Amino acid sequence: MARKITLAALLLVLLIAAGVASAQDAATTVYAQLGADFDILDPHLTNTGIGYQVAITFYDRLVALDDDGNVIPSLATSWEGSGADQLTLNIHPDAVCTDGTPLDAEAVANSLLRMGANDTGSPYMYRTLGGNAGSTEERYSVEFDSEANSVTMIMHEPFSGLLIGLSMPWTSVVCPAGLENPDSMVEGPQGSGPYVLAESIRGDRYVATARPEYTWGARGVTTADEGFPQTVIYQVVDNETTAANLFLSGDLNIASVTGPDYERVVAAETYSVRGNNFGAYWMQVNQDDGLIGNNPAIREAVFKAISAREYLDVGWAGLGVLSNTFVAPNVVCYDESLDEVYAETVGFDPEGARQVLRDAGYTEGADGKFQDADGNPLTLRFIDYAAGGTDSTELLILSLEEVGFTIDANIVDFGGYVELLFRTGEWDVAMLPYGPPVPLPSAAVGFLSGDSATNTANLKNPIFDEAWPMANAASGDESCEHWSRGMRALLENFDIKPLHSEAVTFFGNGVEFTLFNNYIGTWDPLTTRIVGG
Repeated sequence: MARKITLAALLLVLLIAAGVASAQDAATTVYAQLGADFDILDPHLTNTGIGYQVAITFYDRLVALDDDGNVIPSLATSWEGSGADQLTLNIHPDAVCTDGTPLDAEAVANSLLRMGANDTGSPYMYRTLGGNAGSTEERYSVEFDSEANSVTMIMHEPFSGLLIGLSMPWTSVVCPAGLENPDSMVEGPQGSGPYVLAESIRGDRYVATARPEYTWGARGVTTADEGFPQTVIYQVVDNETTAANLFLSGDLNIASVTGPDYERVVAAETYSVRGNNFGAYWMQVNQDDGLIGNNPAIREAVFKAISAREYLDVGWAGLGVLSNTFVAPNVVCYDESLDEVYAETVGFDPEGARQVLRDAGYTEGADGKFQDADGNPLTLRFIDYAAGGTDSTELLILSLEEVGFTIDANIVDFGGYVELLFRTGEWDVAMLPYGPPVPLPSAAVGFLSGDSATNTANLKNPIFDEAWPMANAASGDESCEHWSRGMRALLENFDIKPLHSEAVTFFGNGVEFTLFNNYIGTWDPLTTRIVGG
């Protein structure tokens, strides 16, 4: 796969060549790749997996998940209640914020209130509190008991996923200083986690140093544990070939590599942890008022133009699994019977795509490109991000051009992609790299329904909108029946074209670690240990 070398990656190579990296103590320091820059260090507001990785370095959560997916203590030493209606959590008595402020029950309660407040606008809080994105504060209230050092969450709308949801990065506890001055978390953390931010150079590197007083980590972890990294240096390296080279030369201790560089990193036989994403990448067409994507024929033709198998093979070297819906086959309520519906509605069929456009009244020019009744080319504003790899991007563009679309491509970095996709709306066709940390279909609702910014394609599918609340309120087979009905409706209305669930491997050179909450997008700083090299 052809990839672009970025300025940040080039600077990193030059710094290492100049001997800067050798100044660090290899026995206590870990160099880790960030595949892109983070968006914001406010854990309630970050939009990306990169933001989650940085957030879990500097913040704590009330509970955690062990390697088997079971909920275990973290800031909360114990809890009582079902987790669906009411949950009382007892706070660790020794927890202290990085500025020395005790993290007591009142401070935790204030953070819990802020994380779901409508004014906060946390994009993914519905995954913890239930319902759809937006208006989350109506779903719960919080009380605290200073004497018992406990907080109680009272759910106004029961949601069985609450306890698991409290282990997620976006529920990280923000210390009083951050609550008083939220703007301080744009560039710097305000947490009680195992590290403090010692140096920050946007787009280049972030240096985290361990707090010697930290003794309240999940699994009983302290920063004094043998092998615990005393310094973690995040290097922004968004080019995978560069990341692979730096990893193999020993200049990166932790990196995630896919695509054509994967095999040569595997051949080095270093430590590795691999997982499958809980979500599926999907293609979507913007259905906002006045846009070309309002026409179902356009959406059908776009989706039939793309081969999911070829996209997986070209962009990810085949490392992943195809999906017929917005979640991966390893997620509860995945319905294999929808394979046939997928093939009939959005399956790969280039000639079928051209016929759909003909039937919709578009005409073909001598060059094979379609035009509308006024002779205007059938133009799609296509956006993608360079870190995804140029070959996979070119495949999508060529596939759309081959069925007769004219493509106005805008290829940007990941930060620019997030801006276009979530904020400006200046696009017609885009990929949504959906990879939730939660193995539940409900985690996707905000992208597929409602009026929040996360519903980037402005989907309004009445069958899905009816099905998902019924699925969330039910359990077992009944819940899955509702999810299946909603998933089918998204295919039949040409709302999304599911592609694949990504498989991601994190490699370790001189270090060992686990994935954070079994989520493939982040490795866990608390379980990371230097073992040599």
